[in-house]
Amino acid sequence: MSDAESVDVPESDVRTSRKSRPVRAHSIWLALILLDCLLYAFKPDILWALAILPVWVWSFVAWLCLLVSLRKRNWRRKAAWAGLWLIPVLLFSQEWISLGRGLFADDKRGDLRVISLNCEGGSFDAAKEVLAYKPDVVLFQETPSQPELDLLAKEIFGEEGVAFAGPDCSIVARGKKEAVFIPFVGSNRTVANATAALFNLGSGKKLLVVSLRLQPPVFNLNFISPDCWTGLAENRRSRRQELIELRSTLDDLAVSKDTLVIVGGDFNTPPDASVQNALRPWLEDSFNKAGVGWGNTGVNAYPLVRIDQIWHSKELTPKRVWAAETLNSDHRMVIADFTFNKQN
Repeated sequence: MSDAESVDVPESDVRTSRKSRPVRAHSIWLALILLDCLLYAFKPDILWALAILPVWVWSFVAWLCLLVSLRKRNWRRKAAWAGLWLIPVLLFSQEWISLGRGLFADDKRGDLRVISLNCEGGSFDAAKEVLAYKPDVVLFQETPSQPELDLLAKEIFGEEGVAFAGPDCSIVARGKKEAVFIPFVGSNRTVANATAALFNLGSGKKLLVVSLRLQPPVFNLNFISPDCWTGLAENRRSRRQELIELRSTLDDLAVSKDTLVIVGGDFNTPPDASVQNALRPWLEDSFNKAGVGWGNTGVNAYPLVRIDQIWHSKELTPKRVWAAETLNSDHRMVIADFTFNKQN
């Protein structure tokens, strides 16, 4: 056969090839959605570089790809796939739940208002922003100095105000001091990353408060680099170990059943059961039950992840939890209103 001669391809083979293209495309899209769901359901350490991003980020990428390939003849099929990419968002994203809950939230104040705020390098101007919300307890990270906190405590609470400043975290509250502050040092840290204090609120109520800042995140999303995958995985394991050690330290305080507990601050990670299981079932994430609006706190200008959180014991019921924009910090502050359970 000469080079000039052509090979006739049977028309049936051409039709089969054309039909197989959308089948392959459907299989790929379906596999990607399934893999996305499995990723956020299990979040293994080795894939934390992918799972650390909000689940809706990957759906957004998929929607962009569908939009780019959109043609007049295939818009129904593309629209269907766009709808299917909502499944991971609905299953694993908190944002749509809190936004919907915010439409019906009761904005009346509860019995106890707790605020957590990272003050970005100890900014006193950032710390003073909590004044507008009239808190009962404030948890600071990257804390201002002890003298500055003493001034703030008196400004918020008058003579009833007390303040404890650790090297990295601090507590300002109203109430009679029951125990001096307890600094906690994780095994892989050189400075304290948590400060705890026990208060007597009167009427038989005691309140154990912990302000914490866990291991800072690794900012490396260069997915083609092995260091990205191993670095983020190790960073997550270190943060998990910190919470395990912190829980052990707090257990040694022998908290009685009459003691209310608040643990909050800068977790430096989005909600992550693998890390935060050390706090369960002893404590619960207040935002899961009563979060309203856009609850993400990092960073202040572009809040993509909810790294600042307030956890509570079952003796407290979260009434309303939200994030407020700040002027002098790179984090938004978390504000949580609680009610005391009847038995308390």
